[in-house]
Amino acid sequence: MGRAIRVLRLPCKQWVSTLYAESGCLSEKSGLLVVEADGSLVGRVTWHIVEYGPGSNSNALRVGIALLPDARGRGMGAEAQRKLAEYLFATTTAHRIEAGTDIENLAEQRSLEKAGFTRDGLMREAQFRDGKRHDIVVFSRLRTDP
Repeated sequence: MGRAIRVLRLPCKQWVSTLYAESGCLSEKSGLLVVEADGSLVGRVTWHIVEYGPGSNSNALRVGIALLPDARGRGMGAEAQRKLAEYLFATTTAHRIEAGTDIENLAEQRSLEKAGFTRDGLMREAQFRDGKRHDIVVFSRLRTDP
């Protein structure tokens, strides 16, 4: 691919100043990092905890990504999400990292698969956008996955 993709801490902005002051936008429960490609900021990745039962062993981390339009369709999303999963497995106790995307967002589904995520299933009509309900496809990556 020939380009340098890095995941970096977001510089302190007014809208995240409290979070940044408390944790640098990084914790085991939630976080925000910016995506840089070839020296330019091109997007962000985020995560937050999802509880599936009692005790922290039932928790997962839900990740998301937003890229600037010019950065889309060039493999940066897959690489950033792969690196984010690697970072989270290295710095947290999470066993499961998951992501979801609109069923019509085929590019993000391919990106998640390229990043090592496996399609788990469908959450029917989970999102309301543009005046109608949309299904969400759920993907995950487990600590034990190759």
